[in-house]
Amino acid sequence: MNAADGDRRLGHRAAVELRVRSALDIARRVPATAPGRAELIRRIARDAIMANPAAPLEFYAFEALGAASDPGIDADAAADGVAMIASEAAGVAALREQSEPWRSSADFLLSQRLPRAAAEFLRARLEDPAGLSDADLTLLMRAAIACDAAVGGRAAASLALVGRLRGMGIDPFGGASR
Repeated sequence: MNAADGDRRLGHRAAVELRVRSALDIARRVPATAPGRAELIRRIARDAIMANPAAPLEFYAFEALGAASDPGIDADAAADGVAMIASEAAGVAALREQSEPWRSSADFLLSQRLPRAAAEFLRARLEDPAGLSDADLTLLMRAAIACDAAVGGRAAASLALVGRLRGMGIDPFGGASR
């Protein structure tokens, strides 16, 4: 069977997503210190997103991985890049509906030893928590705080997140007293 036959059988969009996932999975296995790795990951993910802005959230997470692991930029610029990518994803209605892909994307970034990127990725979704249940909101907020703790020295960022949510009338700890 050739690629065109496979595309017809799976559906063109599903076939393209499968090829992109495969390419990204291979690229992430390249050592982080390999020249060009970050740019390759970002290019593959961005091409998939440009072809379909409602592409799976994992493509945005891979682009964030490329931004966060680029050895040519400093940590603050990397965090800004991740925040911009995640904010773009948070603006796509189809990607706002469930919290699990956001938690899973943060977990992926953590597995790549990028806790600050994971925290920024979650914060972007929490900027406008509309559509999240109280349980989902609490889950994502606690995950962002845990990522901050993994980075260290991010207590102010965690407190700012909690304060921002409280300012929106949201009890970020779900009524917990601790």
